[in-house]
Amino acid sequence: MPSFIIEIQGLKEMQTAFNKSPVAVGKILEKATIMSGEVIKGSVMREAPRGETGRLRDYITAEYRPIQVVVKPGVNYAIFVHEGTKPHFPPITAVSKWALRRGINPWALAVTMARKGTKENPFMDRAVKNINRTKRVQEIFNEALGQIINELTK
Repeated sequence: MPSFIIEIQGLKEMQTAFNKSPVAVGKILEKATIMSGEVIKGSVMREAPRGETGRLRDYITAEYRPIQVVVKPGVNYAIFVHEGTKPHFPPITAVSKWALRRGINPWALAVTMARKGTKENPFMDRAVKNINRTKRVQEIFNEALGQIINELTK
């Protein structure tokens, strides 16, 4: 799955402020990171396909580290949904439930996948574009920078 970098304007100023007062600044940045992570996670969840079980959408996770958040799908097949697959012959048992619910012959579906593969669904790409378009993450860090400046000028 591709990784994305969202550049935060004013990050160097925040890092300089952090060095001057790491405890106060750290709390503000931690809060901004968590808020941003929830915004990113929500965007990914909205863009992830529902699928047969909803597991892909339901298992989007946000892992928080100091001034960093990693948002990723928590299911092993997410990469195949996102990137698509080359032609391959899946086990009939893996596709039969999905196919039968749609009135498709499972064998015919497996043969089609063997010929064509599966089409990509780049939900993470769409989520990042939506985040960049709305600029909410940047707004969260701009607010944090304002709080940091206020804290350091007390």
